[in-house]
Amino acid sequence: MTARKRITAIVAALFMLFSLAAAFPTTSSAQTIPEEAERPDIQNQSLQNVKAVSAGAHSVKVSWNPLDGADGYLLYQAKTKNGSYQEIASLTSTSYAKKKLTIGKRYYYRVRAWQDGEDGRTYSLDSSAVSAVPRLKAPASVKLSAGEKKIAVRWKKVKGAKGYRIYRSASKKGKFRRIATVSAKTRRYVSRGLKENKKYYFKVRAYTQIKKKVYTGTISVAVSKRTPNTLQRRVDRVYKAATKKVKSKGKETRLR
Repeated sequence: MTARKRITAIVAALFMLFSLAAAFPTTSSAQTIPEEAERPDIQNQSLQNVKAVSAGAHSVKVSWNPLDGADGYLLYQAKTKNGSYQEIASLTSTSYAKKKLTIGKRYYYRVRAWQDGEDGRTYSLDSSAVSAVPRLKAPASVKLSAGEKKIAVRWKKVKGAKGYRIYRSASKKGKFRRIATVSAKTRRYVSRGLKENKKYYFKVRAYTQIKKKVYTGTISVAVSKRTPNTLQRRVDRVYKAATKKVKSKGKETRLR
């Protein structure tokens, strides 16, 4: 076979292969690559459910709902609601704890989202301003134990506290009256002179003092306890003692 005939045969074979490939496409070539979904435009949106709460004597925590299409968030702080807001954090999470704040001082916050695109970075609208005051945390694990005409209150230590205030009420939604103030070393108080068989409610609040100014913390959730019925307890004790004595005599009789 001459060289010319060989070339002709090779071209014919290649043409046949390409024809078969076109007639029977493979699965991968038949599939279409889906287009990337268009991202939401955030420029006319603002963050929702923005909250600021005390996170301790010198800290405030700010949180918000995620915004669809956002790549990150900018957090701003000011000393007054309509004052000058300064950027304090750039982050991708939806909460931030600002530390090293002054106890008892109110701080204001706004948040906005940002989005990176082909034309550069764009921003959402600023959120509404929210505020919080750093304060001592509420005492944890407030527990009660009742005795005759008295109830003992116990609680856990609060960091930074100079002392604690104890409040009492005869009803859960009634007025809580401060009944005692104790030092930071004390984490137990006994409320005496109470009525028998009556439920009482208690709350505890930590406080600190800076340059003769007192700063109170978050008050604890109300807990309750009922004082015992002393007369009934006495009757029960007499009955128990008498029953024990009768059983003891019966046992002695059987042994004889």
